[in-house]
This record gives sequence, structure tokens and C-alpha cells, in this order.
Amino acid sequence: MGQMQDEQAQMNEQYYSDNRDDAALSKSYRKMSELRHQMFDLSLSVQKQIDAVLTRQQREKQKRG
Repeated sequence: MGQMQDEQAQMNEQYYSDNRDDAALSKSYRKMSELRHQMFDLSLSVQKQIDAVLTRQQREKQKRG
């Protein structure tokens, strides 16, 4: 998550700079998108690991909150 915050801060600096560099902004945006994708993939992987150790009843309870 720290990488996302760092990238967002850098993107904000670039965006509000007097000499805005559109290519650098696009690069930062792509990096943030990639980081979001990695976070999503990681969340799927973690949920599979959790599901593997839970009983059917525990998984059902988890779905209901």
C-alpha cells in the first residue's frame, strides 16, 4: 500500500507542476493501475488460501458476514 501512496504523491506533484509532463503522468497512472491489479490478484490468492483451511460451515458464515 505504501507504493500506491508514493505513486499517488508523485502523480499529484507532476499534475500540479508548472511544467506538467504528460508522459510522466501517464507512466505514473499505469504504475498505479499495475499496483491495483497486483493487490487484486493478491487478495484472490489470499482468499483461496483462507478457503482451503476453513470448513464448509465457516465459509458459509464468512459469506453472511
